[in-house]
Amino acid sequence: MSDQSPLLSIIIPTKNRYIYLESCLRSLLPSYNNKDVEIIITDNSTSKEDITSTLSLFSNIKYVFIAKPISQVENFESALEMATGQYVTMIGDDDGLSGILLDVVKYMVKNFIDALNSPFATYYWPDVVSKSRVNDFSGKMFFDSYSYTISDVKAASEIQKCLNLGGTSLCNLPRMYYGIIKKEVLELVKKQAGVYFPGPSPDMANAFSAALFTNRFVYFDAPLFIAGNSAKSAAGMGLSGKHIGAIEGNPQLPEDCHLNWTPLIPKYWSGPTIWAESVMQVLKNCKKANLESLFNFSRLYASCETFNPEYKEEINTAINTYKKSRNTNGLFLRIGIEKLKVWSLRFKSLYKNMLKKAQTNSDSKFEGINTIEESVEILRKFEVKLKSMI
Repeated sequence: MSDQSPLLSIIIPTKNRYIYLESCLRSLLPSYNNKDVEIIITDNSTSKEDITSTLSLFSNIKYVFIAKPISQVENFESALEMATGQYVTMIGDDDGLSGILLDVVKYMVKNFIDALNSPFATYYWPDVVSKSRVNDFSGKMFFDSYSYTISDVKAASEIQKCLNLGGTSLCNLPRMYYGIIKKEVLELVKKQAGVYFPGPSPDMANAFSAALFTNRFVYFDAPLFIAGNSAKSAAGMGLSGKHIGAIEGNPQLPEDCHLNWTPLIPKYWSGPTIWAESVMQVLKNCKKANLESLFNFSRLYASCETFNPEYKEEINTAINTYKKSRNTNGLFLRIGIEKLKVWSLRFKSLYKNMLKKAQTNSDSKFEGINTIEESVEILRKFEVKLKSMI
């Protein structure tokens, strides 16, 4: 990287979500409108809206409108191609950032850190409507408990955990999305795989591939990011029961996704299946097929049967394909054991959501929040503690 390169690239891919994007940008203005940062926006909206007044507030924005419909991965790929920062982070257009990321990046440079993960506060936009009363979080923001410590993480261990869970969890893999990664690591991924995102789900494709090339990696146990859940986000669609469907013809996925789909993965679109498929594609494209033997298909099938019983035919087709090519001794017993684990986690999640809804602690739950700008203002109360860590 040139000495003239910005320290940090903040990437925001977007599509048909201007109401969130403009709020997100305004929330960045106080801390990130300077020469040490570049903000990259790739806009693949169906029709372009005039947001010139918001863009003109910044001196460091790279904005590109892509008129041709492209997949989510292609949009992310286009954005990362434009990045010249020494480090890169990526957020959704309905998300927010703490104001101290530049200080964090300087800490990473000083301590030779390739990647840094952080937990995030969670904000539910007012337009999120849940099909479950337990998850009725509209207009609310939640914080967890944090230790305010920095600890080293072994990327190889997180790779193994992810494989053991059948690719159904990001675990604590290094990532751009709600994390920070050195651009040189991402260039190593591209050199090996030919693309920055060698899989159909950009978050898992980035996280799993980056883990293969990351050296020093740390966990910053304090909230640096705000995960914004809006009606059009994956989380928002999940809460309303819409984050599931067919692979073929899905505009979020690459056109050839259905043609390249791994036969051992149930062929429908959901969180577990698209993440699992992304792991398999990373292993293939990054020449790490030897790791496939560690992939726990039983856990994947258990997750699919638990959460998506309506796709029984697709799940059984994948299981039958597995039976033809793998050691199937005790397969259904293994799937049964994994189902128990999945149900246990599901009940824990439900219980956690019930506790979250009942929270009254003013330091961990905030209500009546209308925009991500308001959320970022609330996050500022944590910044003194955050700065003390570095």
